[in-house]
Amino acid sequence: MPRLICCFGRKTYTKKEKDPDPTVVVIWDKQRLPWRQVQADMSGKGFDLRSVLGREPASAYLLTYVFSPKEQKVKLQHQSDEKLQLWLGGKNVAPQTDMTPITLQQGWNVLLLRMNNAEASPFLSARIVGGDGVRISLQKD
Repeated sequence: MPRLICCFGRKTYTKKEKDPDPTVVVIWDKQRLPWRQVQADMSGKGFDLRSVLGREPASAYLLTYVFSPKEQKVKLQHQSDEKLQLWLGGKNVAPQTDMTPITLQQGWNVLLLRMNNAEASPFLSARIVGGDGVRISLQKD
């Protein structure tokens, strides 16, 4: 996953988890929290969210769209020292250690991850493993 869209805050946004919309700015504590693009360092730890989260306890939402030409099972390989939560198509998926099996539906799938910055180590690497014709995008083409 080369890029994701990111929004951060210190609270859970239930609507964002069910139906994330990167065109909507989140207002939290009278502060505007816009979604923004984040580039992964593919040679290092992946997404370095220190500039987004800092070292204080907070959460970051990472959003991407996954296209699948057919319904198929794949795996989401992920690594982080922080606690992760995962939603696929608005449904919560319990992350497993390092590799979580997911089923992509035919067409566009909304993939949302939430990372809590409790350990002051806001790094995340994630990628889709397996599948035929799967592609990642910042928007539904």
